[in-house]
Amino acid sequence: MDNSAARNKWMDRKALENYRHAMRICCMNALHVCSDEALSELCYDLDISRNGDARAYEHLLGGQCMVITSEPGGGKSYLMWLLLRDYLEDCRDDSDRLPVFLDGRDCGIVWDSIEKGIVRALSRHFPLVTEELVRERLRAGGFVLLVDAVDAQSETGSFLLSGLYRLGHDTDNTVIIASRMQCDRRDFHSDFVYYTIDPVSNEQIIRWLERDAALKMIGGDERNRSCEIQRMPGRLLEVLRTPLFIRMYAMTAVHSAVHSDDWRILSNHTALLEAYIDMRMKSMSCSPENRDRIFAVLCEYAADSYVNGDSEERFLNWERSEICTQIEAAGFITRRSQTVHFRYSVFHQFFMACYLSGLSAEQLNIWMDAHKSDKRYDESICYLAGILANHCSQNWILDYLEQNNLRLYVKALAYGRNYAASEVNINFEYACHFFARVLRTYESIIQTHFDNIYRLFDGYSIDDTGKVCIRGNMNLRQRTLSVCMYNGSAEAKTLEAVVSGGRGIYRIEDKTGVSFDFEEHMIRNRREYCYDLDLLTLGPDTAREIAVDMIRDQTMRAMDRKNIFDGHVDVLLAEYTESKLRRLRSKRWTGNSESILTLYTGDYDRIIHRLEQLSVTNIEINVCASLTALIRSRVDDVTELLDIRPDLPQTDLMLKQGRHSDRSEAAYSDRQLLKKIQRIWTLSDDAIRKITTEIVPALSAVRQPARKIGWVCRGDGFSGIRYIEVKTDEGEDISPILEFREDADRIGASGDLASAADLHGTGQLQRLGKCESDVLREGTSILQRYFGDYVFHSIIYREVKRDFERLFDRR
Repeated sequence: MDNSAARNKWMDRKALENYRHAMRICCMNALHVCSDEALSELCYDLDISRNGDARAYEHLLGGQCMVITSEPGGGKSYLMWLLLRDYLEDCRDDSDRLPVFLDGRDCGIVWDSIEKGIVRALSRHFPLVTEELVRERLRAGGFVLLVDAVDAQSETGSFLLSGLYRLGHDTDNTVIIASRMQCDRRDFHSDFVYYTIDPVSNEQIIRWLERDAALKMIGGDERNRSCEIQRMPGRLLEVLRTPLFIRMYAMTAVHSAVHSDDWRILSNHTALLEAYIDMRMKSMSCSPENRDRIFAVLCEYAADSYVNGDSEERFLNWERSEICTQIEAAGFITRRSQTVHFRYSVFHQFFMACYLSGLSAEQLNIWMDAHKSDKRYDESICYLAGILANHCSQNWILDYLEQNNLRLYVKALAYGRNYAASEVNINFEYACHFFARVLRTYESIIQTHFDNIYRLFDGYSIDDTGKVCIRGNMNLRQRTLSVCMYNGSAEAKTLEAVVSGGRGIYRIEDKTGVSFDFEEHMIRNRREYCYDLDLLTLGPDTAREIAVDMIRDQTMRAMDRKNIFDGHVDVLLAEYTESKLRRLRSKRWTGNSESILTLYTGDYDRIIHRLEQLSVTNIEINVCASLTALIRSRVDDVTELLDIRPDLPQTDLMLKQGRHSDRSEAAYSDRQLLKKIQRIWTLSDDAIRKITTEIVPALSAVRQPARKIGWVCRGDGFSGIRYIEVKTDEGEDISPILEFREDADRIGASGDLASAADLHGTGQLQRLGKCESDVLREGTSILQRYFGDYVFHSIIYREVKRDFERLFDRR
């Protein structure tokens, strides 16, 4: 990389050495999750693969742009710190690429652009650094950017990804990205090499622990250590797959080795966190019952994260309210999308949950009413649900969320698995109680959150003739649990519970690795769901999860059929009716009715009269007549709800001179094409808004209000739309904005477009009073997507299905 005078103004040899030394200390703190007696690092060898083939760690040091993915807690952060440490060794002077570590969780909270993030990371050691100097060095390819948790902030993740993509593709910087498995490799240019960290196996975790035991890092006698390690519960193995908890476990184990000879393997998530809290309390010479000191520990961790480990004594003297205020002001209790977070936020959320669990039922109910929709407290509430499930047979926090916040309810259910007993006894009484809970949860969620569309679910007939009934079977021989919902008699509900495949009481051992996958069977026109019986070891709330799983499956099936909202949304009803009339026009016996049997005429009476005149009587004619009459009762001018067609009389359908094409959009002029897409966007957005706020209000919790801005480009090689979605506040105009761009040559056949920053530049965003950090998403679509018989159905149901997927996401 070429030297520059500007760069030398802010980077000198002394400052660079101070930076390298400070970052090496950060790496050491992050990587020393476990040390031997000589305080040397004990590496945790991660299973790295590329396209299914194993790769050694050395393959990652070639200076190429990379994407590293794993399941949540799979070791991405650990690997990123390893890479940072090695890249620091290669940075000797200002002509070398400078390694910088960025945390994606800070995007949109601490910094709103990559340049600002780099300045923040460097400013302590390079006081003269500015955004302009950083941009100059970026253009020259002078950085190694290691960006962890790039998908942690769902609102800004796509914006951050697009910026990193441009840097990796357009400059000589080395860009290394860590993301969860949801990251699609197609989001990145071929310049990025795609690596995966495979989950740590049970055998590998046990080998690590046996290594620690051999080095006398774990308390107790040698025989007891070996025995306990070999009998380690599957639940703890699941927890230890996360490097953060490996570190926490190692610290508690070392503490136990020093202070106690009677050491036992901790059995679950709760025990591990409580042991860690106890260790911290003892190190501060105070008792766990002292709530003020517990919050002091919480504040200590906030300080650790905020100033890189410099804790101050004054935190111990703060009042509880001051501590909470400081933590909130620092942004440590914020929304996070990952399950476990590297920078101690898991402890902050857990301590908050510990405090809440000590409130009375009345106090906690008041607190829940005030904070149920505040996403900053999502994980605290989830931990709280797990803590209460560990101490109470009836988890009323889940009952509360079931009625008031379905999104958080689904997430909290997964947290409860960490607190459950590791084995259960199965008998007829247990089965009756279990299936009764499934039925109660199933009905409660549907009647509370899906009342407007309840007829799509099993057990709810169209004519409301009977009550929802359940038939369940726990088959001990086949190790299956089956559930079937059906519509019974009008007099009473029916609960059929069966325990088959054996006699007496049976015990299931801990099998926490089992998934919630199911098989579906149709028996006498009834859908039966079959699960692995070992799911019962996940805890008392498994029945709730099965009910949610059944609702999720039936909802997704209905979304794929694309008819669930047709009777509620006018634009969908109009498109469906027009498709029925179009099919009717194709029949020979309809005669010369093409100009009459269409909603584009806007003449309802003429359509119905023509249908009555047809000599043939069948169900299609009756359906068309009924649908037309229904639209007439709801909409005065149906033509405003229909797509713009070129085969009807229009005023601006002249092709430009010299343009010849057989594509669908070729029949439209530029102006008419804009009008067509603008109408589709506007009507689709209105329909989606009605569905997510009025018909299924639970979806409003996962949909961020946004305004769509797009640019239409037409070229011989590629015709498409580039668009961005900009975050909007309450009361702001959300109508879409669409423009036509003449510079279609910038779009190649592959669909590569200029960046969002270049597209909107100082234009639309500035006129709207927005900046790049307000861009939620950006993307492209081909024009062909806006042509066809079911344009509105395709767009609306696709978007709403994504909202349902987010609503039912367990993470």
